[in-house]
Amino acid sequence: MKKIIIIIILLSTSICSAENLTPQEFLQVIKKSKDCLTLLETALKNSREKSIIGSGGIFTIPQRKREYKEIKSLFNRSIKCFKDAKFKDKTIFYNKNNGYREYTVLMIKPDITEDFIIENTLIENNINILEQFIKEFNSTPEAMNTAIGKIDQVLTKQALISAAMDAHQIRMESVIIFNELSKLLNPETLKKIEANSSSKDQILKSINKFIWFCESTDKYLQKYNDYLHRIRELLIQSSNGIYTENDRIVISIEIRALIQNCQFIIKHAKYNNTPIFHNNGSPFRNYTIKLYKSEPDKIFRIFSPQIFNRQDILQKVIDPIPVTAAKAYHAIVYIDKALENVSLLRAHIGAFYNRLEYVSDYYQLLFNLPEKKNNETDYLVKSHLKKIEMRSYELAIQSANGIYTDEDRRQVNIEYQELIEELNSLQKQTGFKHAFSNIKEASVSTQKKAENEMLRLSKILKNN
Repeated sequence: MKKIIIIIILLSTSICSAENLTPQEFLQVIKKSKDCLTLLETALKNSREKSIIGSGGIFTIPQRKREYKEIKSLFNRSIKCFKDAKFKDKTIFYNKNNGYREYTVLMIKPDITEDFIIENTLIENNINILEQFIKEFNSTPEAMNTAIGKIDQVLTKQALISAAMDAHQIRMESVIIFNELSKLLNPETLKKIEANSSSKDQILKSINKFIWFCESTDKYLQKYNDYLHRIRELLIQSSNGIYTENDRIVISIEIRALIQNCQFIIKHAKYNNTPIFHNNGSPFRNYTIKLYKSEPDKIFRIFSPQIFNRQDILQKVIDPIPVTAAKAYHAIVYIDKALENVSLLRAHIGAFYNRLEYVSDYYQLLFNLPEKKNNETDYLVKSHLKKIEMRSYELAIQSANGIYTDEDRRQVNIEYQELIEELNSLQKQTGFKHAFSNIKEASVSTQKKAENEMLRLSKILKNN
């Protein structure tokens, strides 16, 4: 069980028994906490503005007294909000004794939990500062001038607390999305897919399940990709020399939460109760699927060794907090490589998904054909081959386009190779020779290769 500390304003504190909550419930705790933080921030900024004006001696005595009453009222409302904030009839922050309040969140049913601690180590004296400030504050310009420094002190720490709450809101929202995605690949869902399949052919049932697997796995990787892009944005911000140390701490808190989201996906994403992205420490997992009865099983590998490694390197770069400008600049290189690896993995899954769609279409075609072959049946099978040939040709044209990057071409080539392999399989199944059967070492991985392939395929298709 992993322990995570949320640093937050705590008006009191006593060691309490852990509160067992769902992610949705803990998200409510966070949102209630943020409401109090927002109220306090409004009070602080309002008071600072009025204190600046009042310290200049512009106010008359009656005006200063009115401003003082308003400032005091704002602070008292903020303090009351923290003391009265409750969830399930228990105070979120305030306890009579020193300590902390701990929440155990059930991240994944039935037993994956994380402990979140709301404690006051960062600004344990801030409320005392505010209460003392209210007692000492009077309507003189000197008092208002002194108030500005104290308000700035609390505002600085307030920003860190708000960042911590924002980061853990990101964590909870991510877990909620993760759990929704997990329902797509749990054993119950897979049984329903198989039960609802109209096909009596076991191979086609397996293919349709694996199509679902590819589609659902890509949704995990889409979220992973989104988190990496957000980390990159934050690193670019942090690499800017104009940011203060406090700004960098705020950025680092969010980066850490996003990295935890990435790690959570890699560790806990499952297909039929089996981890998708790793296998007992191995950075890949092999999946076996039968495409055609007369052919050996197809081995499909979900790989992510570099994703793991880059993720670990990035964790080292951001620790300890804060991320310096130099560290942030250095980390962008690793993020870019991780993003490239995720894109390649998604291309790998997407290419196989597209191939499986063609395989599924072929089986559906066979089931609808009469048992006795004739010119019409031959035409329909050849049309299926032609459809794959044309898609292969389209990919060669895409890769030959000068606007494509090397990374784009590698991704296109992954699908191209799958389709050529599928054409070879269909040639064995149907006895019909496909148009590209004489091409050796087919590849569109570079612009030059793609241009050559495009010209070759164009000539072949014209002659056919």
